[in-house]
Amino acid sequence: MRPYCTATLVLRARQPGVVAGLDPVAFASLLVDPAIDMYIRRPDGSEVAPGETIAKVCGPRATPWVPRRRAHQG
Repeated sequence: MRPYCTATLVLRARQPGVVAGLDPVAFASLLVDPAIDMYIRRPDGSEVAPGETIAKVCGPRATPWVPRRRAHQG
């Protein structure tokens, strides 16, 4: 992992199943902050057991992404 990874998220299976949807997660992470890295341990289509690590996401604790505020609908 890169030295600037000050925050880490570990994606783990809660129950037995098949991994799906990691590509959109990786793409969304890249859009939020290009400094975010995703390390996939179990790719889409892999069978997983409860507690098994699927992927790790790491990056800077603060990102330049700021959610847009919605105007008050009154």
